[in-house]
Amino acid sequence: EVYPALATASKETKYVEVFYSGDGINKYEVSLAMQTDIMWALGSILFVTLYMGVYVCSMPAMFGSFFVIFASVPLAYVCTPAAKTTFASLMSLFLITVIDVDIIFIFYDFWAQSVHLGKVDRRLAWMLVKAGK
Repeated sequence: EVYPALATASKETKYVEVFYSGDGINKYEVSLAMQTDIMWALGSILFVTLYMGVYVCSMPAMFGSFFVIFASVPLAYVCTPAAKTTFASLMSLFLITVIDVDIIFIFYDFWAQSVHLGKVDRRLAWMLVKAGK
């Protein structure tokens, strides 16, 4: 209730700076920043999903890739449990997503380049060797 008035006052005053602090205000600011960042991240994930669908031209491959990406997050949390979840660990989710999507594009490109090998097992082995470097 007080925060909007303080934020408005600090923006509207030209020659006066309004300073405020406190545990409640700091938690509220962090929560507000997280909500905004999460909305941007969800928008970017939606955009990348649509782009991947157009690029890969396969809905099962697109959904399977995102299943693998998001299944890796809880698996990593179980394998390396933390005492508490921090802001950095929350932001790492979006970093992991971006890196994994990039890797998916690389593997898809090498799969497309392996078409000259014919058999699926030879293509898969070639793709893993070349893209896995």
